[in-house]
Amino acid sequence: MFLQRKAAALYAQASDFNKTARFYYMKAEDAYFLANAQASFDDWKRARRYWDYFYHRK
Repeated sequence: MFLQRKAAALYAQASDFNKTARFYYMKAEDAYFLANAQASFDDWKRARRYWDYFYHRK
């Protein structure tokens, strides 16, 4: 009986660790994609300024 309670407690602890790890993994994934989107937008703005410079030059 003691081993069953100990095993159940370990499974509960593992489940809690899994929830915590998943939460932080999702936060890290969101941060990565937001950073990537911002970098892409910055590249687009730079390319647009470059094009506008030559297109509107007289």
